[in-house]
Amino acid sequence: MALSPERQIALLASTHEMAVAFLEDIKHVRETVARLDPERGELRRLSAVLRRWLIDGDLKLIAVPRIGKMLLLAPDNKPLIKSNKLIPFPFCESGGAVLFGLWVRAGMAERADISRQLPDFDPERTVDLIIDSFLSQPVLWLEGKEVSRRAVIKFVANVASGVHSDTAQTDEEKLVDRLRHAANVRLDEGIPTFSFHPNVVVSPNLEFKVDPLRIDCVLAEMLTAASFLARSKSVSDLEEVIRRELFPREASASPHPSS
Repeated sequence: MALSPERQIALLASTHEMAVAFLEDIKHVRETVARLDPERGELRRLSAVLRRWLIDGDLKLIAVPRIGKMLLLAPDNKPLIKSNKLIPFPFCESGGAVLFGLWVRAGMAERADISRQLPDFDPERTVDLIIDSFLSQPVLWLEGKEVSRRAVIKFVANVASGVHSDTAQTDEEKLVDRLRHAANVRLDEGIPTFSFHPNVVVSPNLEFKVDPLRIDCVLAEMLTAASFLARSKSVSDLEEVIRRELFPREASASPHPSS
């Protein structure tokens, strides 16, 4: 339903401060995802922005009076979801961002007796999703159990010191906590090295030990979420509309392409 002019003006005013924060935050997000060697702390702090934008709902509120519905770029994970239902993954990470110069997509560990086929999987294929679908998309699997992007953002923000610090309480949080052991990437003498620890599958009660030099798969999915957000056309469109709203003189002074 289209907004009335009066309602649009009211929503623009009530979300003005959010819009200013969005411009400040998207600059930070773009700078972080562009780094070849992001630090753990940077990825952990991204969770505060992503939680506010996506889970608390700021992004939708900002977008409604300015561009309407948001569509967010995401990897096409339907073949992975389908495959996991047929043969559960011992471990799989969606991935799709560059970390230490290494691009990993659908990194998985498989049992030796399984010959998995993914005939319809294209690692570079993307889809546009509404915010709720972007959050609910599965991005990690352990013993066949799915973990959504929403669960990753909430865990890092609410448990793993992104915003708050706590211990894993729910079954979902405990599953994400286990996944932090499963796989990581680090630089060894300048060479990006991917490691997988199979004992995570057989030992569910491992105590997580933080290694400041390693980016675990949960933090890697934080980077992936931020990377796809930064590349989304709706995000760029919203950014441009807010700039015109805040800096009308600059917008009017900019050259317009000839028709």
